[in-house]
Amino acid sequence: TNDLLDWIRDGLQRLGTSSGAMQAQRQVGIVPADIKLNAKGRPYFQAKSGRTGVFCQEAEFIDPEAAGRIRPGDAVTFEVEEGPRGLRARWIALGDNTEQIVDDRMLGLKAFRMRERATQLRFPFRTVWSDGHSLVEPDAPEAFRDTIRAGSETLVALLRQQPSADWSTERANAVLQLSDEALFLLCCMHQDAPAEVATKLQAAFVDEGGPLKKIRDYRTHIALSLGAGQLGWQQGLLGSVLELVRREPPDFDAWSVGLRILGIALWRCGSLLEELSQTDVLAIVDRVSRVLADDLRRMSRRPDEMPREAREALKDHLELVLALLRTRGSKNTEIRGILAPGKEIAKALAQTVERIVNIVSDHGIPIRSRIKLTVNKPKALHWTPDLLYALKLYLTGDDGARAIQVLAVQEDDD
Repeated sequence: TNDLLDWIRDGLQRLGTSSGAMQAQRQVGIVPADIKLNAKGRPYFQAKSGRTGVFCQEAEFIDPEAAGRIRPGDAVTFEVEEGPRGLRARWIALGDNTEQIVDDRMLGLKAFRMRERATQLRFPFRTVWSDGHSLVEPDAPEAFRDTIRAGSETLVALLRQQPSADWSTERANAVLQLSDEALFLLCCMHQDAPAEVATKLQAAFVDEGGPLKKIRDYRTHIALSLGAGQLGWQQGLLGSVLELVRREPPDFDAWSVGLRILGIALWRCGSLLEELSQTDVLAIVDRVSRVLADDLRRMSRRPDEMPREAREALKDHLELVLALLRTRGSKNTEIRGILAPGKEIAKALAQTVERIVNIVSDHGIPIRSRIKLTVNKPKALHWTPDLLYALKLYLTGDDGARAIQVLAVQEDDD
């Protein structure tokens, strides 16, 4: 855990440094006579800048090919940051003009590199804030709380960035992607996220000219932000998701988006299930049954041509059913009986799953679930995905379901 906390702390500090350097002053340095090569044959050297040596390496050149053309005595310009072993150069360019290189292209490249750094923080953020864990817990280190407070300010500043009309398309896209990555990391923090996150996500549900697309794009963000659903803004967001699921007249696209969000959220934090009322669970079960039946109709027509997005949606719907089966352990007797073996809805789901199993197995359709299970399948069902086999046993009340264990829930990369 300490390694993850250090990873987050160092990563946020680097993001803060990079953010402050978006308009940093450039310096001029002179390439020395002793240009060296590393183990991969790439040049590095200590450029003389005033009385100070600044470490330069090929990886920091804006144009990597330019690093191969440098000669002793050449001038280079760069930004300077403090590294673990002294001063190091960033955003290096040939020549001594400190103004011409600070252009639209370089600023776009900076935003792109910052997004790469932010993306590398997904794993530790998701891990530290998994299962509803929060900074409010008494064993959360105070120093880490301070780091996150400062880091959150950096992430919010990146979130607020908006392209200007005079920017190039490349720079505008890079900044928007960086802003979205900052939002993703803040969503991982669920109840520890600043209020601006709730405002941003709730706006997706009322976005003009096509809210479903925005919600679909943000479905993982929304799911992560729900956490255990303890705070008012989380309950409000959950309510918006449930409105999608309840939408009438029948809107399979809206139902699917809402169900996929719930599937991710319930596997992310199982205690969110306790925030659902009996009415909520009944509505969700009804919609997922109807959406899976629609999935079955679609895949039956052209099983060999099932698009990747359709396979992903099917997988998410099935994972939601597996999560909903935990209602059998609910303290509420009414909720506990909704998906009990032998109930009509459970039998209907079992029949749909059985037919999906047949098509998937016959046509070799890949269903790659995030849920890693231990299951003992007969040899004849070797090619049946574990997720489908487990659902089949659970829904029918087969004794073999008792031997199934959930080993891990892997994170999607979207």
